[in-house]
Amino acid sequence: MELQKQQSMTAWVAAMVNTDSIRTVVGIIGQCTTI
Repeated sequence: MELQKQQSMTAWVAAMVNTDSIRTVVGIIGQCTTI
């Protein structure tokens, strides 16, 4: 049970990091397009 909980937490953190990275890339592209 503990192991499964840790795996789901890791997957959740990975999803958050991926979302944040995509948002950052989109923001950079948006700035480049604006300028």
